[in-house]
Amino acid sequence: MLNAARPASPHTQAGHPAPPGLFSVLPHPVDPEAHFLSLDGAKALNTPGLREVRDALEHCMGQRTMLCLTGPSGTGKTFAVRALLPVLAPHGHHRLQLRAQPDPGDLRFALHHTLALDHEPPKDPGVADALITHALRAQRPVLAVDEAQQLSNACFEYVRHLFDSSGGLTIVLIAGHRGEGVLAKQRMLTSRTGARVTLTLLNRHDIPPAIRNLHPLWQTVHPAVLHTADARYGQGNLRRWACLTRHAQRALTRTDSTGLAPALITTLLDRLTPRPW
Repeated sequence: MLNAARPASPHTQAGHPAPPGLFSVLPHPVDPEAHFLSLDGAKALNTPGLREVRDALEHCMGQRTMLCLTGPSGTGKTFAVRALLPVLAPHGHHRLQLRAQPDPGDLRFALHHTLALDHEPPKDPGVADALITHALRAQRPVLAVDEAQQLSNACFEYVRHLFDSSGGLTIVLIAGHRGEGVLAKQRMLTSRTGARVTLTLLNRHDIPPAIRNLHPLWQTVHPAVLHTADARYGQGNLRRWACLTRHAQRALTRTDSTGLAPALITTLLDRLTPRPW
């Protein structure tokens, strides 16, 4: 099983272009809505986490196994999957849109429509599952399930059924808060998981190159100012940095300023961070 970053596989070298340098902008377009808050002007970066996800995805796709992707909120789990699947699986990938606390019926309904099966889902679960399994065998898509920590034991059993009935399938289970523990308790994942990746927050040294490339607003900001902003608010969390950038965009519009002066950044941080009492 793959648990950490690995050297590029032959599939990577032969099937897809090599990934760009660390924190450089990805060479392929990424859906703007994949960015938190659909942040206007944000760039998709080749972060260490995205590199790990890419390597793990290629490995699991080659083996038709599952990928368990965990980590704190804002570390880019869902973003990495959304950015990579159009490149690694251009002819077959789907994100299942599920309600909170879904049951197997929700999974059946989502799969029926996601796989573009004809007519409405059959009321008989056995008939519905036969159609879904046939489509999975024929299409061999990569399936991504967000907030997988909310799946019940019955849902995990249904995922196992789909995996076994289709003869192996790449399913990406993306789990957020406490998700690693939830997935670890599912014994059925042990023999069917080809990779487990846990994304982490950016470290202090990564902040200047990452944030300067994340959005044009930060390109001329001094590294010391970026470090201060990260210590006070960003905390290595890309989602927080997207939020701070959105506030900065609005502040520049209101003041007709052309650049992010340190004083303006300090004002934003004062508004966004709680004051000690």
